[in-house]
Amino acid sequence: MRKKMRKRRRPRIFLTYFYLTIFFNKIILEIEIRVQNSFEKMTFDPRKCIEYSLWCGKKTMPKEIKNNKLYYRKGSSTECLKIGIGAGIAQEKKNHYKEEDVRNIRYIGDQYALNFKKKYKISTLTQLITKIKSSTKEEKKKILQGALTRRNGGLDKRAYNSVLIYLYNRRISNLPPCIKETKPKN
Repeated sequence: MRKKMRKRRRPRIFLTYFYLTIFFNKIILEIEIRVQNSFEKMTFDPRKCIEYSLWCGKKTMPKEIKNNKLYYRKGSSTECLKIGIGAGIAQEKKNHYKEEDVRNIRYIGDQYALNFKKKYKISTLTQLITKIKSSTKEEKKKILQGALTRRNGGLDKRAYNSVLIYLYNRRISNLPPCIKETKPKN
């Protein structure tokens, strides 16, 4: 004859422990999510530095953002020719810059490099990084706005955002937010 196997009952202590761990894990997870959300609000987000640009390719225009560029319309042949000639001239100029020159950052030309040098005594990329590292968020914003103003007094948003992305890629923390660029009219 076979012996009847009795079902073993798990002690209630085990179940209580099991439910408590689930409860505490849920609380810890909620706290981590709150902390992460508050941290994300405080840090610099490079995805907000979108640059609107013309599409000059033969294939279909991409709808997603690539390298902080969002293509808003297909450019005409003359517009694309102007862009191509401007890119060629800029590339030729960049070949003659020193490796540490501030003008190696995208959209930083001779005038902005001169502003950096006159107002803040910054002529190289290392000087820019050390100056920005040692300053507060408001000071960083003042430095960039002071150096990247146009002759008419307006701020060059593309150059400002470009410098912020350069600094972000060099692991500089506590950066001011990007300035939203308005979408050009078709």
